[in-house]
Amino acid sequence: MPDGNAKIIVGTSPVAADRRHAYLLFEHSDGRQFVVRGGPDANPEGSAIGNLAGSTLLGSDNYGNIRVDAGPYVPPYQAVYQKQADGSLQPIPREGANLEDARLVKGADGEPLVRTETAPDWPRPNETHEHRTVWQGTDAQLEQKLQAALKAGQQINNAQLEYSPLANNSNGVASTLLKAADVTPALPLGKDGKPVTAPNFGENLYQDVGIGSYRSGYWFDGKQWHDSDNHKIQPPKSGEATVPLDPDEKSRSGSGSFHSSIDPPRDAQPTQTAFSTGDPELDKLAAATFANDEAGLSQAAAQIAQSQQVQALAAEGHRQLANQQQEQARQPQAPAMGA
Repeated sequence: MPDGNAKIIVGTSPVAADRRHAYLLFEHSDGRQFVVRGGPDANPEGSAIGNLAGSTLLGSDNYGNIRVDAGPYVPPYQAVYQKQADGSLQPIPREGANLEDARLVKGADGEPLVRTETAPDWPRPNETHEHRTVWQGTDAQLEQKLQAALKAGQQINNAQLEYSPLANNSNGVASTLLKAADVTPALPLGKDGKPVTAPNFGENLYQDVGIGSYRSGYWFDGKQWHDSDNHKIQPPKSGEATVPLDPDEKSRSGSGSFHSSIDPPRDAQPTQTAFSTGDPELDKLAAATFANDEAGLSQAAAQIAQSQQVQALAAEGHRQLANQQQEQARQPQAPAMGA
């Protein structure tokens, strides 16, 4: 395949009937693909509805922080595991591997341990993913854009941004990394010919997600980090104070592409219309919560608990976390994220 056919593709997988999780594929002219994606770094305990409502409405950090991961995007394969000098495990295709290598991890029977390796966001059996090519060029250009995305991904990891399923999530990561690579974010089209629904796609990423999904603290638009007063800052690191690049810069109103429908005037009391998550049932729960309406709260919670959407979101969260923990444990060789 000639050079010039390298691509960046936005992929989306089903989370619920009408919602999607977005990830990025960087495809070389020879067809090799590399996936870059985001997700939570914590596995919440307890009920799915409690964790979702707590994170979305009450500001609970049930899902930990956003974690950006990357690796080769290849079909599932049987792997053995080689111990590296830094203590990590490198998966190696069993076919063609030297099974006498003393560095291979052995099972209880003394034979090399064999497991099935599955790339992050690889489609499950009978699962359909939508795809959209958002950029095409040469392999050299693709590598530059990949490194820009990886550098932004490392900055996101360093900043320790709170993950929230609907307000600060993997979809926001995908669009933010596209902006970092100078690519206009766009979602694949569904069967109806319209872009699929992926909550938070196109929005900025924030340090914290508070009550009613209100996003606060420093934030990132893919190109520049800003503090809570919208002053430009260096890429932040968790636990370190942020310092404006230009202390004399006047604070600007607004924050990039983020427009909140849940930020009422300072002297206004929260009302049902002041909160909008994009999900009618969650909005009912929000209204009942802030009105101290116990009956309404119970009714809304019961309805949401039975929702296939909530169960699907929870299942996808568990799946993403399992993939990330597996990737982190073995740390396969891949283009390193920049500092």
